[in-house]
Amino acid sequence: MDITTYRTKLEVLNNHNNKKNSILNILAHDLAGPIGTIGNLSSLLEKEIKLLNSSSVDPYVSVINRITKSCIKLIRDFIDKEFMESANVHLIRSRVELIHKISTATQDYFDMQESLGVAFFTKMNVVFYVN
Repeated sequence: MDITTYRTKLEVLNNHNNKKNSILNILAHDLAGPIGTIGNLSSLLEKEIKLLNSSSVDPYVSVINRITKSCIKLIRDFIDKEFMESANVHLIRSRVELIHKISTATQDYFDMQESLGVAFFTKMNVVFYVN
């Protein structure tokens, strides 16, 4: 039995699945992270505006806060829906530099900790197993 057509179709499906996963990765990390940072910065700006009694700018900051929250909810809802639809898909595992990923993702928060009035810290234990 010739399975060439089957393999071709399977390869096309895998390519589309990989493209979908890339888009989800962009949405989850590359979009939601910066939008969350914008939301945090606008919250700080809102606090400063209240201290300065500058009510003329307050509506704009409120709009920024509302839009960022809406965008993050939209992204999370989309990702949750996609996850539920593709829960039976075989996952492809790959090695990731986890400490580097965490450091990169949290750098914006470390840069803003003084203006946020909080202190962030990390503690990472790394264990390597050699076979």
